[in-house]
Amino acid sequence: IDNSDRSIDGDFCPNRLEAQKITTQLLVKHFKHLSSRTQIGIGTLGRNTTGIVASLTEEEKKLDDALEIIKPNGPISLYQGIKCAFLALHHRCTETKNTQRIIVFIGSKYFLSDQNIDDLEKMSKKEAVAIDIIAFGDEVQDTQVLEDLVEKMNQPSYFLRIKGGEDLPELVLQSQ
Repeated sequence: IDNSDRSIDGDFCPNRLEAQKITTQLLVKHFKHLSSRTQIGIGTLGRNTTGIVASLTEEEKKLDDALEIIKPNGPISLYQGIKCAFLALHHRCTETKNTQRIIVFIGSKYFLSDQNIDDLEKMSKKEAVAIDIIAFGDEVQDTQVLEDLVEKMNQPSYFLRIKGGEDLPELVLQSQ
């Protein structure tokens, strides 16, 4: 979740952060409907709080509780946030061979160096992890870089662009 300082902007209802939380809750319900054994974790991208807020779990209540405590906090730290998600996937239950997926919300200006992009591509291929990117709002610059990153992934990954003022939860769920 992009909990950068820009997440309080009101171009999504009620604001960017709350729209992401609502969307995340709907995605959790969607994935849990597909399989009750699905493990989901939640992480943040705000530089001062980058990391995992809820470790991988099958319990929706733990995920809801984690969403409640997320607050805006600094500029976005995209690369570090995605690396934390990879680390969290190392601690998953490995009884089944399901798709591993990282879904990233980006609603603010970000920085990814060519080296960062290469590292993420290598991690994705090595770990067989898909990375889906949801770029929302008008602050996200250079979405072509994000689209190119998604195209380089070993696993089927998706890129979704949502303009400011559109219904984030509805458009994300329609894309499933």
